[in-house]
Amino acid sequence: MSNNLETRFLTELRKRQRQQKRQKLLKVVKPLMLVGLGLALAYAVYIAPAIGLLLVGGVAIAGLIYQRRRPNVVWLSKKRLRYCFGFSLLALALVYRANPNLLNAPVGNLYVRLAHNPLPQSETITTNWPWPAEQQLHPAIKTIPADAETSIASVAQYITQSETDPQQQVKAVHDYVIQHLSYDRDVLTTGRRPSQEAENVFVAQKAVCEGYSKLFQALGQAVGLEVAYITGDVRRDLAPIDVIPKLYRAASPQYDWTLHAWNAVKLDDHWQLVDTTWDDSDRKYRSNYLMPPANVMISSHLPTLSAWQLLDQQKNKQTFEQSPLLLPDFFVEGLELVSPGVYTTEVEQVGKIQVKQPLDYQRRVVAFTRKEARDDFSIWDWSTEEEPTEKICDSQLTNNVTEITCELVDTGNYQVFLISLGETAGDWLRIGQLKFHVA
Repeated sequence: MSNNLETRFLTELRKRQRQQKRQKLLKVVKPLMLVGLGLALAYAVYIAPAIGLLLVGGVAIAGLIYQRRRPNVVWLSKKRLRYCFGFSLLALALVYRANPNLLNAPVGNLYVRLAHNPLPQSETITTNWPWPAEQQLHPAIKTIPADAETSIASVAQYITQSETDPQQQVKAVHDYVIQHLSYDRDVLTTGRRPSQEAENVFVAQKAVCEGYSKLFQALGQAVGLEVAYITGDVRRDLAPIDVIPKLYRAASPQYDWTLHAWNAVKLDDHWQLVDTTWDDSDRKYRSNYLMPPANVMISSHLPTLSAWQLLDQQKNKQTFEQSPLLLPDFFVEGLELVSPGVYTTEVEQVGKIQVKQPLDYQRRVVAFTRKEARDDFSIWDWSTEEEPTEKICDSQLTNNVTEITCELVDTGNYQVFLISLGETAGDWLRIGQLKFHVA
């Protein structure tokens, strides 16, 4: 064998050996690359659909360029398509199993935007909120005859015959729901949950938030309004934990007690938010959650689908829980929280709050603290609840700013409840809630 022939033979042999090594390596690396690409695509689509589209488009363009430069190489074969499709499905399944909301949220938001198109609320939107303090049930609901309450359809017909103004129709539907239903506390104390469909709660006349919202939706749609059903969370410290027995809480440690449901209704091409459950009060008529501004609602309600926040700057779960908890009456009273700027504040033994009030404000802003009970459970204390320790904070008004000073003795977490007091004994409003932590 000549030297030239031997050299060519050895060169070709090394080339074959390199190709074999490369193919063996690709058999291992290719599946990993495809899984990584699928995960990256799923993550990119969730974080920003534009990034996902750019990534897919970039890969496609790179493939076309590669195909043109090497026409003899099939870049996108049927086999590779099957690999990509299969591994993408596997990646999406893994993502969905780890956190279903990563895929549910973007899909749900896309559906909401296509079906309802909820745009951020404009400052030019005018509603009757805040409703006058002396406001009562809508006159039609106050005098509704028995023969008009035989069904949801008959109630809707009565409302449309009695009221033609769309905003007042929303109020009438809201008022009928809070007047017709009572909150089913047995669901919280026993865990037994009857059907919450609109027809069922209409007959039973009691429900939890799901039933209130579904009845509002069904009745509103029967009236001719465009109504959406919204699910989400309320603030952790507003969840009804105090009415749930300890034994039941311990038996369901993974249950999310912050889950809630409410509604949106469309008026003059703008969506408004409504929570009939939280307006149903035994004490007096309430309309705090009857079409409040979106910035008021977001203080306590976080929809699962962020499109229903109706805000330009949307909040996530973390920023939602870290924001000061200000209730509708805080905004109605024209108050402003100067400090603190977050919900939970680390202090040593003194916590301070500053609230600015209007020049002609005739009420007093006060606060009291309550030390949080232990979160752990013992087999010895199923039948007893730890007594909360409450203490009034000092309040001093200077230049239309009320400075509140709370003395905190022991370590632990303290809930701080902000109250607006009137001149009479029963005239008080709960306007907000904060938390101090003493290390």
